[in-house]
Amino acid sequence: SGRTAEEGDTMYCSWLRERRSKPNAEMAASMASFLSDDEITIIVEGTHLVAHGHIVGDKCGFLRSAIDFESSKRNQNHASASKSESADTPLEIHVSNYSLRMVQWILQHCYHGSIVSGLSPNPQICCDELLELAKIAEEILCPSLLNECEMRLLAGKCNRCFCWCCCRTVDQKTKNGELTCFYEVRLPSSLICARNAIRIIETAEHFSSSVSGPGHKLRTLGTKNVDMPRPFLAVKHISLKVLLQEFLCFWKSDSFVSYYHEVLMEYDDVIPCQKYEDLVAMNLVQSILDELTGEE
Repeated sequence: SGRTAEEGDTMYCSWLRERRSKPNAEMAASMASFLSDDEITIIVEGTHLVAHGHIVGDKCGFLRSAIDFESSKRNQNHASASKSESADTPLEIHVSNYSLRMVQWILQHCYHGSIVSGLSPNPQICCDELLELAKIAEEILCPSLLNECEMRLLAGKCNRCFCWCCCRTVDQKTKNGELTCFYEVRLPSSLICARNAIRIIETAEHFSSSVSGPGHKLRTLGTKNVDMPRPFLAVKHISLKVLLQEFLCFWKSDSFVSYYHEVLMEYDDVIPCQKYEDLVAMNLVQSILDELTGEE
């Protein structure tokens, strides 16, 4: 991966860092005993990850369905099961569509409410990681992880923690005794730039047609709040502005070359030339202006 052990072990959460340096053995033993009956084993790339069904299932619809399926299959086969297959044996959930790193981040989010380590310190690589993780979050029905990916893309500091201990405020006046955590990220983004803005916009457009759920509220000094009712609308809005402001840099980049050839592939018998390159660039600028104007 090109990442050092020191970078991979960096802990974003101050609350976790403190408890890792001063572990509470009594509390750990109590929790282990309490959760022992809920253990499952997630197998990905040959690695066995121990997790707890109710914790990961509460956050992730895909894992909840997989756990329910394996549990139902075990119950149906219980009468004919061999003695070696005990009901006390943790359920095994095999994950083949996602990498070990992605599954580890999913589990970090399920347990802590936030990714706590492992993101690349390289902005371009980190952006790619978050875009890939956002698409996975949609597929596995984990909307809170999708929101976290968007907040990290927007943030001036992308490797911060978004757990309840690190949030801005906590509202305890909610139904069913649940807590509502409020977070705030400050622009400019450390990840959105001319080179990757078009890729972020394309990802956001995919989500705008396929994902529903809570979004974010943008606030600019001297202006009123702008409500973004769905995930990734806020990051799309900022990416459009960055792309417009840095369009000359984008035009000279490899990202524009890729975008230009993708556009030409939609037409037959078109030979790349300066005339078409200028036309594609002008059409893109106009579409950005139309998008931003339509949001107002």
